[in-house]
Amino acid sequence: MDQAKLTEFTNKVNECLQKAAAQFHMPAILDTKVSFFPKGRCAGQARMRGGKYEVRFNAFNIENDWDEMVNETIPHEIAHIVCFERPSLGSNHDAGWRHTCRLLGGDASRTHNMQVALTKRVERKRFDYRDMNGFVHTVGPKHHKLIQQRGPVMFNCGNGIVTGK
Repeated sequence: MDQAKLTEFTNKVNECLQKAAAQFHMPAILDTKVSFFPKGRCAGQARMRGGKYEVRFNAFNIENDWDEMVNETIPHEIAHIVCFERPSLGSNHDAGWRHTCRLLGGDASRTHNMQVALTKRVERKRFDYRDMNGFVHTVGPKHHKLIQQRGPVMFNCGNGIVTGK
């Protein structure tokens, strides 16, 4: 992706941050770091690390879905930053957060429908175990090793705890 497009996108993020800072009287959020990641399942992320706010955006989606990223994803992530700064406004994707997102110009949807460029993920081996009630439990390598070493273990299957073997 070319640097000019990332700079233009960063300017759009900063415009939304300025709008939020003025609307909610939060000058501290103007120091929010803007960064990009090349691909993955999400379009953007808002987070606080070391007491500093950061918004990250999927460069693949910026390249391919400019309008949705600018009009929906930026307000979505900035709404999270506003709610981090003032938790009384909302959290996660609750009604307060949705109201904040709409005030910033977003549609307040929790997810997007954009195509994503997934990162390569190493497929983990999975192992099936049947418990004494006939339920099948699928476990990863860590729990498989534990079962092989120690024998029967306890599974939390949502319907209560059952012993597997």
